[in-house]
Amino acid sequence: MRTWATYGASTPLAGRLIAIDVFEENLQVCRERLSVSSHVEFVLGDGVSFEPEADASASSIFCYDAMVHFAPQVVERYLQDAHRVLRPGGMALFHHSNLDTPNSIAYGRNPGARNPMTRADFNALSFTAGLEILDAIEFRWGGN
Repeated sequence: MRTWATYGASTPLAGRLIAIDVFEENLQVCRERLSVSSHVEFVLGDGVSFEPEADASASSIFCYDAMVHFAPQVVERYLQDAHRVLRPGGMALFHHSNLDTPNSIAYGRNPGARNPMTRADFNALSFTAGLEILDAIEFRWGGN
């Protein structure tokens, strides 16, 4: 992460980069790592959307190693809001759990504290949200 942040900070690959998190502490760490980047904005999010981003304002969304812990209804809300904020032709990368278990209430007891979300579940939620899946790679982990 530190290497990526240093590279991204000194060589902007985007005109505008928005980091959204529900924890101010996480945003502070990002501020410190990206302190030389004037094109990065930090937003304390509500945990279920990309607010306050405007409709059709984002060219891309990158959500890695967070959505694996989101409850299925939160994933559903994020996908719906992704459809709202992505501009036509925009792309998103979503790293989600591929855990197939009924244990959604005590997800902390699941391997890696992952919430249940099979590939088929994610595909169905994406389709319902109006998103098209162009590619998906399934990684096996933890004996799953």
